[in-house]
Amino acid sequence: MNLEIISIILFFGIISILLWKDRKNVEFEKGIVIRRWKKGKEKIIELSTKHKKFFEFLGYLSIGIGIFASLFTIFWLINSSLKLQQTFGLVLPTVSGIEYPKPIISIPFWFWVFGIFFVIFPHETMHAIMASLSKVKIKNYGIILFFFFPLGAFVDLDEKKLEKKSLKEKLRVYTAGSFGNFITASVFFILIILFSFLISKILIPIGISYQVINGTPAYSANLTGYIQKIDNTSIHSILDLAKLLQTKKPNQTITIYTSKGIYNLTLSQHPENKSLPFIGIKNVRTVYKFSFSNKIVSFSIIDFLVNIGRFLNWMFILSLGVGLANLLPIGPLDGGRMWEEILIKWNKKYGKKIFKLISFLTLALLLFALFGIPIVKAFS
Repeated sequence: MNLEIISIILFFGIISILLWKDRKNVEFEKGIVIRRWKKGKEKIIELSTKHKKFFEFLGYLSIGIGIFASLFTIFWLINSSLKLQQTFGLVLPTVSGIEYPKPIISIPFWFWVFGIFFVIFPHETMHAIMASLSKVKIKNYGIILFFFFPLGAFVDLDEKKLEKKSLKEKLRVYTAGSFGNFITASVFFILIILFSFLISKILIPIGISYQVINGTPAYSANLTGYIQKIDNTSIHSILDLAKLLQTKKPNQTITIYTSKGIYNLTLSQHPENKSLPFIGIKNVRTVYKFSFSNKIVSFSIIDFLVNIGRFLNWMFILSLGVGLANLLPIGPLDGGRMWEEILIKWNKKYGKKIFKLISFLTLALLLFALFGIPIVKAFS
């Protein structure tokens, strides 16, 4: 049993104990667990009151960006569906690198847990701030779990009071959640750029490591040390090696310079494609050194940095993806509530019927994008 599985079991155990101790305040029905709080509402009210002008400006910005993002997502959904491009998918947590079949997208469990926080917290907080700005009562807020598995969070607003507000105030509340996600996505995008820049300045690629395959040219030549150069071409990364091999053919002799010596070997035919050259190495990885010293960076440090990069990328993708998907004109979603209000304002008689039709068509198109496209491709 690896460390990841042990940490997940401990996590579920801690959640279960906390829920049991707090069972008097927990709602449970058909596996769904809800825990509500009322403390903390005052801070949101205080924040929205103290910085009223700033949040009013953000509210107008939120409406504009929300409508534009919704139209963009609708166009993207239609365009990708017509081209049979799989651009939408369900994201579910996995353990030990297990991959789900498409259209399910696998995400490491702990990325999922942190992702819920980074997606839901700004989303629901922005809803609460904009509601407070319009004097709509915040009843409570809480978390939702499936048994002890975290699903999300919510802010419970006074819907009757919200219904009486102007179109502008309603749109401000409805678009605020996705706007919060876009802000978070922007922060992670900046962090990705800064992290990439920092890594490029600290780490310098100097060659590639590998494992030798028995019975191959590399094995016969007793190839050892990390590869630094082949013939007259410097090899600093896996990409450099791939580009060089594109210029070579089977039975061609090459000279490999490594950290341990110089080796001459004759390329063989690749076992999967006889027209391609084959050195006889596997598990190839780029070797780095620190820019401020000649010390080789251990693969454990490289793996740690790679996981940081993956984490930042996932948080960006989840924040942006949830923000956009939430603005689709589908009934229960914020985008659905937004377009329903706009269409009713535009046409009181037929607005609601028009919205129901749009909502149905969008949902059908989304289901096709998720499940129909893989089926069509499988039979084409």
